Amino acid sequence: MSLGRKATGNSKRQVLMKAIECPVQVTPRGKVKIPLVFLKQLPVNQPLRAIILVSEAEGDDDAAWAELAAQQFAAGYSKSDSIYDRV
Repeated sequence: MSLGRKATGNSKRQVLMKAIECPVQVTPRGKVKIPLVFLKQLPVNQPLRAIILVSEAEGDDDAAWAELAAQQFAAGYSKSDSIYDRV
């Protein structure tokens, strides 16, 4: 567990935030499971900010980005773009 405090916001209004670092797991249903000891430290009915850090398997990220780029390119391609195929 790691705790820290950081002031955020503009000079008129600063919000003090407490950082809590803990191990979490994603359930098969896609929910983030936070251990109870850490969950008890979280405020109830208040907005929270979260940063999720994921171990990166070498090469996995590159393949995912390449696939996404290809999908996005194909989605934006229209029949009128075929004129550029002949250049």
